[in-house]
Amino acid sequence: MVPDDNVKPWHISMPISQLTPQERPPELTDDVWDLIEECAAEAPDFDATEIRECLTQGACSEKIEQGHDLISLPVVLFVLAEQSDPNAASRPDLHGLS
Repeated sequence: MVPDDNVKPWHISMPISQLTPQERPPELTDDVWDLIEECAAEAPDFDATEIRECLTQGACSEKIEQGHDLISLPVVLFVLAEQSDPNAASRPDLHGLS
């Protein structure tokens, strides 16, 4: 039997903007940033989840010497959001340092 209301409750469904950090996560090193950008460029049709899976378990994971656990979905979303923002002049510095 199909329920009349097939809209997911708010606690099960969340907009991407709520998952994307507003500030650069401390675990997002420049090396990890570069790997995320490289993976996104190699597979432009991948979404954030697929990019994370590629970096942690797939072909791109071979490029990471250590720290697969540092690549979370919010970290990937942050990089992708910065890439798509036309107002972003450059990559924000880690810990807000210039």
